[in-house]
Amino acid sequence: MAHYQYTGSPQFVKVMIRAVECFAKVFGPNPDQLHGYPGHPELELAVRRLYALTGDIKHLAFADYLLQARGVAREDQGGKSYFPFEARRRNDPLFAMNLPDIDDMRYSQSHLPLHEQKTIEGHSVRAFYLLTAAADAPEFFADAKRLWEDAVTKKMYVTGGFGSVSRTEGFDPVPYRLPQSTDEGGCYAETCASIACMMAGERLLSQSLDGAVRDVVEKCLYNNVLGGGSLNGKQFSYANKHATYGDEIATRAEWFEVCCCPPNLSRTLGMLGGYTWSANVDADCKIINLDVYILLSATRRIALPNNAGEATVEMVSEMPNKGITRFNFSAPEGWKWTVRLPLPGYAENVTVSVTATIDNGFQRIEVDAEDSVDLTFDLPIRLLGCHPKTNQDTLTVQRGPIIYVAESFDNPSIENKYPHFHGIGMSATATLIEAPITICGIEMVAIKTADSDVYAVEVESEDGAGNRLFPPAGNKGGRSWKMLGEGLTFVPWFARANRDDASHVRVNMIRVA
Repeated sequence: MAHYQYTGSPQFVKVMIRAVECFAKVFGPNPDQLHGYPGHPELELAVRRLYALTGDIKHLAFADYLLQARGVAREDQGGKSYFPFEARRRNDPLFAMNLPDIDDMRYSQSHLPLHEQKTIEGHSVRAFYLLTAAADAPEFFADAKRLWEDAVTKKMYVTGGFGSVSRTEGFDPVPYRLPQSTDEGGCYAETCASIACMMAGERLLSQSLDGAVRDVVEKCLYNNVLGGGSLNGKQFSYANKHATYGDEIATRAEWFEVCCCPPNLSRTLGMLGGYTWSANVDADCKIINLDVYILLSATRRIALPNNAGEATVEMVSEMPNKGITRFNFSAPEGWKWTVRLPLPGYAENVTVSVTATIDNGFQRIEVDAEDSVDLTFDLPIRLLGCHPKTNQDTLTVQRGPIIYVAESFDNPSIENKYPHFHGIGMSATATLIEAPITICGIEMVAIKTADSDVYAVEVESEDGAGNRLFPPAGNKGGRSWKMLGEGLTFVPWFARANRDDASHVRVNMIRVA
């Protein structure tokens, strides 16, 4: 479909249509068919989009079947869902390699029918691909939204990463369990999982605008997705751990044996316009409806029906460094624009140069055919805490949509004394200031603390307590804080590991009581 879109040639898509129709003959609900579905649910979303291209009802029926069949236990399969039935039928010894046992189907989201799944489980990338297809299907939209909410409110890292269990590249079944590093028990946060989250989020937004969904899509893009590639575009990462440990370094590789993340990142950047905004035209009322998701510099051309010509919108933005964006609209005489602009959750002192009404995290404006609109807001530096159920008492630096990280390159003295910044803490009332920085020729904003706001934890040594595994708590919880007298420099998470081949990093610092 992408080949057809960009070249206009139907040759390749015709081959794919024959393949899909072959699948639909073999797999389906009828007694003479296999009742299977993909282990990696990408066909579901692809066939639904194929229907949008062809309008062939057979393609829609097959797309619906794939969602309806997943996880259904059938009598003609021995009371099992398809995968364990198939594995036993062909005596497959490799099937349960990533599973506790052959009947545990959480890894492929087929442990229950989609309507019955209450929490998001299993392989993170697969889960979000499945939600991408479900969000496009009216029967399953509520399921997609329910599982999305579970993911982003209970199982998402602050960088927009997903998946804390390295063995399964997946979600921990226990909500709020988000280890930050190897020594804490994990942290995978695969680049592809955040890309998949963006895909599902864009589909949710296409059905129903929601500022909270938009904020997550943006968080994923500017942090874990962009951070999956080096700034020169030559190295990539699968896992994106929030802190290094032991002999680990924060680095990326030029290629992988299983090479999904590098091309997936390239594909995402190539299709960024689809995540930026969506448009539809009301020909009868001569209204162009434009929903803006991501603020960046771009131009969109919109063909108008009935040979009415073309409308264009130019977005000129200084995001994410500055909250300044101008929109220049142009359309034939007699046409108007109805535009919904984002109201980011991190923004303060938001102003729009025309009258706007606020609705669910977006600002609705109406403008003439030829007009310009300015959107401005402040990007305050914030310290983010953790949900109490994570059992982590840490602070993370955020400015606008960007999450920040301390890196050994900028903080050699502290990191040499406290490798990987282990045991380093910050005051919740720390003074944080912006500082311009250039990394690999790209200008961005760094964040610096005051010298008096950074501490190192020291175990109490009175009466030998420092040698005890469980020392008396006393008045200080068995520990004390030593002011270091030098501050920390934080850089954007996406820019880490671009200046040093032996980089040590940490996102979350301990909150100093």
